[in-house]
Amino acid sequence: MNNKLMSTVGLCRRAGKTVIGSDLVVKALRAGECKLVLLASDASENTKKRITDKSATYKTRLVCVPLSADQLGLAVGKSNSVAVVAITDESLSGAGGKEALQYLLNRGMTPQTIVRFGLGYAPDDW
Repeated sequence: MNNKLMSTVGLCRRAGKTVIGSDLVVKALRAGECKLVLLASDASENTKKRITDKSATYKTRLVCVPLSADQLGLAVGKSNSVAVVAITDESLSGAGGKEALQYLLNRGMTPQTIVRFGLGYAPDDW
């Protein structure tokens, strides 16, 4: 589960569809750019409250992921801890993104290959 989640977040990052860090995520929430906010399991209480409140205010889905801030940081290609990541593309944050990832995994692609080559999909209406 964690490898799939990290791969999906990595794909979003490579597609340029992420906002990283609590301050930038709050700014993107205010601008209406966020479709999904991911919160690390070990985020500080202050960060949890701030992001939870802002996500509720701006009616954006918030998911507390089973990844530490170190793991979330690695997923987005950072060497430091990242407690909050926002996904800014509906197709990557919704069911279509999950379906695309599952399709690639079913074709024998490893999460590392998917991330390394930035594999993804284009919706039919693209």
